[in-house]
Amino acid sequence: MACGQSPKGKKNTKSAVPSATVDYTQIGASLPAMKIYTIEGQRLTENDLKGEGNLIVMLFNPTCGHCEDQVLLLKEHRDKIQNHKLVLLAADNMVAHLGYFQQITGTAEMKEMILGVDSAAYIEQTFLQTTLPQLNVYNKDRKLVHIFQGLTPIDSLKSYLD
Repeated sequence: MACGQSPKGKKNTKSAVPSATVDYTQIGASLPAMKIYTIEGQRLTENDLKGEGNLIVMLFNPTCGHCEDQVLLLKEHRDKIQNHKLVLLAADNMVAHLGYFQQITGTAEMKEMILGVDSAAYIEQTFLQTTLPQLNVYNKDRKLVHIFQGLTPIDSLKSYLD
């Protein structure tokens, strides 16, 4: 996935999305089913992402400089995200690049971040096909409250991290 491209390296169409009657990009939509395989080899689902704080799912490409910058910014302000869950989610064909991304960004030291790949079509259902990184913010009830596209300053995220 290159910066500004779809996760599969080509423009996806709605026909590539698993058949569903829900538009998961609409504000108020529930968190779709997720299957995340972490860099540590864990398998997580949407049930593992429940909690009191908000959930931020960052769609990213581990070879994208803007995505690295976003993670470094989040890392710099990690005190603001400690009561929330943050998932960094790449396309399943990017698994070979996760180790390098983790090394460059230092995500291994951030226990509040989950780094993994998507294997349940979450990206295809939620990516707006414009630019990366994309941050999908869900409230504690796991309803979509906002989608940020591109490098997002902490000030823009502030109201979702209080």
